[in-house]
Amino acid sequence: MVPIFQNLDPRPGENTFSQTLTIKSGYSRETNVASELHTKIAAEVEASMKKFVASVSGRVSSEVSAALSGSIAISNTAEREQTQRINLDLTQPVYVYQIQYSSILADGSALDCWGSGLVVSANPI
Repeated sequence: MVPIFQNLDPRPGENTFSQTLTIKSGYSRETNVASELHTKIAAEVEASMKKFVASVSGRVSSEVSAALSGSIAISNTAEREQTQRINLDLTQPVYVYQIQYSSILADGSALDCWGSGLVVSANPI
């Protein structure tokens, strides 16, 4: 999980804060990956996220668990960046994350990819 934004100090009286964030998608390379490799990585990502959600389910809300589970969609594209504007409630701590997965390939090199969407939580994950 890659932290995108954190507000550790609640600000009573200030309701929302609008923030533009840069979000990544796809694989950390200049091209997409072979279809067979993408299918294998997607299956590993799904299994890994199920274990992770089970390990944090007692510490996070059901909405956060759902956002984590929903982040497993990976685009089979070269890495892209886009901006997204979100509104955050600053009356409580807020943590914004994007999910990044790393796979070790047969040749020992690492291949990173980005999960879909953002995960917003009132507690650190």
